Amino acid sequence: MPPQAELAQIQLDINKIDKSEPTFIGPYYNSTLPKGNNRLADIIIESSFYTKNLSKKSAKVFLMGIILGLCLLLIIIYFLFNMGIDQIKGKLFAKCMSLVIVFLISGDLIFLWRRYMCLSTESENIFNKSSILKGKSKVSLEEIIDVINDYNCALMQSPPIPGIIYEKMKKSLNKAWDK
Repeated sequence: MPPQAELAQIQLDINKIDKSEPTFIGPYYNSTLPKGNNRLADIIIESSFYTKNLSKKSAKVFLMGIILGLCLLLIIIYFLFNMGIDQIKGKLFAKCMSLVIVFLISGDLIFLWRRYMCLSTESENIFNKSSILKGKSKVSLEEIIDVINDYNCALMQSPPIPGIIYEKMKKSLNKAWDK
């Protein structure tokens, strides 16, 4: 959200303004095209650009979590075998290892990594489709609605982008998009 819209939302949340008034202030998207289907294609290009990059970064973060978890697991195994373990500690260790392996394999990290990778790929496809549509002199409403539906389906199948990733990438994404 732009800063003005964030301020308006905060004021709404704390009941400082009338809820019947719109809270949106100023343009959210950077498109300068006149109203119509081409402008909508341009807005989808912008949205999918941000989504593609944010979801790719999110996928990298969760992949690093998976890799760190596996490395930690291997380090623990290495030290336990070098230190020598008796049968009782070995059984306890095996149970703990099974739990960690099950967590890593069936846990949220792998699911999140996969969903963000899929979102990044689909966002790139939507970015390309929208770019083709924007290049046309006349875009039909049906064509643009198909792309919007694809984009919405991709977003609905994915978890939300972590806010901390958005905050860290916001300035660089805005700068890249403005160029």
